[in-house]
Amino acid sequence: MLIDLYAFCLIGRRRGVRAKMEQAFSYADLRIYRSKGWRNRNWQWLTEREKGLYMAAMWYAKGKGEIVNSFVVRKLMSIVEKLRATIKVRIFQAGLAKAAGMLAEDDKGVFKWAPRLREWLRDPDYILWLGICSFEARFSIVRTAER
Repeated sequence: MLIDLYAFCLIGRRRGVRAKMEQAFSYADLRIYRSKGWRNRNWQWLTEREKGLYMAAMWYAKGKGEIVNSFVVRKLMSIVEKLRATIKVRIFQAGLAKAAGMLAEDDKGVFKWAPRLREWLRDPDYILWLGICSFEARFSIVRTAER
């Protein structure tokens, strides 16, 4: 259930695009995702190895057409997911991690005195709220005194 919510948040309404991406990558596809990664500044967070693989794949796809090797496509798919990630996806991932951790800690008896918490942990809005709270704790904005 939690994985389905993450997939919906990550993919959104573009299910046809994901189905196509699992089979092959063309040069045009790779160029579009690289541009998106540059615009939202996710390119800088890739490792040198990921950048090198991506650029080599672009060079190969430009000359040969499409990349269809399943191993290379899976590696590129993970890089493309990093390039396409938005702040909403990162917040949702943080909320999913927190919700999964709370579901795993059932041995403390929290669900006995708060039975509706289990329902809340499956609600996408609550998961988004958990993610916002965890991001807010990490990146809180400190106000300075006005003069």
